[in-house]
Amino acid sequence: MKNRTSSLVLACAAASALALHADDASAQFYGGVQVGVQAQPTYVQQQPTYVQQQPQYVQQQPQYVQQRPVRMGRLRYGFDLGAGYMFAGGLRGASIVGSFRLGGQLNDQLAIYYQGTLPIGFAAGTLGGVETSGATVVYGSGLMGEWHFSDLFSAAIGPSVDYAAGEICSGSARLNCVGGVGAYFGIQARLNLTLVAASSGQDTRRYGFRIGVSSHTSFIGSGVFQFLDLHLGYEWF
Repeated sequence: MKNRTSSLVLACAAASALALHADDASAQFYGGVQVGVQAQPTYVQQQPTYVQQQPQYVQQQPQYVQQRPVRMGRLRYGFDLGAGYMFAGGLRGASIVGSFRLGGQLNDQLAIYYQGTLPIGFAAGTLGGVETSGATVVYGSGLMGEWHFSDLFSAAIGPSVDYAAGEICSGSARLNCVGGVGAYFGIQARLNLTLVAASSGQDTRRYGFRIGVSSHTSFIGSGVFQFLDLHLGYEWF
């Protein structure tokens, strides 16, 4: 019994010693080793941002250029009536005129045609210190060239052969009268404004009312008879 008690006491003492030795060893181990906690880096990867531009479509408007038809080699004709002023030397007075045209329109700009003109003038005035009055009838037969700046505006000029007949009387009793008939040289000129009614189509000629100023100059003997008139007519060209 005594031996068993002694063994138990020895065992407890040995266990105590081992426990103390273990605590010292643990204290020595933890005293020599530093224990640290290192924070792990955090990586944040940014997602790429894609901006897709929308395509811009610019639709160009088609440009339409209307080409003017070219009308070549056609017949043209026209007529007009007018009234105006006539003077010859010291004589002045009113005049009336009528004319017609027939020829060819070579293209839209140039035309060549025959023009017959009949100006009639009634004039009075002082001639050689004597009161004089008279009347003159001229038929001008000429070839004209006309240039069209556009459908609206044109100008024409050309020579003519004038057949003139006139009579001039002097004195209040009109007993001293002189008349004559003959062929003379003349010049015709015109400025025109044509109010075109139609000007389209390959084979369509233009036509419309014509307003203008006409001049007819007759060189009769040693005198110059000048007729200036406003005219109104119709033209196919």
